[in-house]
Amino acid sequence: MSDVISYGSSLLIAVVIYWTDRLFPKWFGGVYDLAFLIFMVYVMITRGQGNLISMFLVLVIGEAVISGFWLWAREDKKKKQQKELDKMKAKDIAHKNN
Repeated sequence: MSDVISYGSSLLIAVVIYWTDRLFPKWFGGVYDLAFLIFMVYVMITRGQGNLISMFLVLVIGEAVISGFWLWAREDKKKKQQKELDKMKAKDIAHKNN
């Protein structure tokens, strides 16, 4: 049951990151990276009894995943904007031809 909750919360976080990155300005994606960095540094300081290399690896992989979601959302937003621009250009051309 604990694994299901962990996977579900991870999926929810990924969806929220993707959704907000599509709606808000570009710089907003950096907020998640900064929050994760602060959280991981806090965990390393307060619960740093484990292997420092493994904690650093989690930090690097986590940042890469969060940045990957951000880049994915930015690319989708660019594609959507390009489609809208193409539609507007097509309407302009059709309007000029009539």
